[in-house]
Amino acid sequence: MEKSELLELYYQLKEEYANIIQKIAEYQLIKESLKELKKQENTYIHFGGSIFVKGSILDDEKLLVNIGDNIFVEKNKEEVIKILESTIKELEKIKEELEKEIENIKSKLQAFEE
Repeated sequence: MEKSELLELYYQLKEEYANIIQKIAEYQLIKESLKELKKQENTYIHFGGSIFVKGSILDDEKLLVNIGDNIFVEKNKEEVIKILESTIKELEKIKEELEKEIENIKSKLQAFEE
């Protein structure tokens, strides 16, 4: 593999690594927010982007989870937290694999410098 190809792969993996770290942080924040979720009247609910709507949380135990292809299933809070923990664990494994790949490519790039 040529140096330019290795560099391109290195930067792709670094970008992927940054995205994984961001996803892990996002899922951890969601998990912590869910733990604190409670019934509320007159609160603001995130609608997407920077938009919020005024509303009430009438049921803090039953949540809708997108399982893919915009198919939603109802899960209780504990089930959702377990799903998030499992997802975080999988992302951590991917992060570790990426770290190894990045280090491997880094050492190959250093060999070009010698």
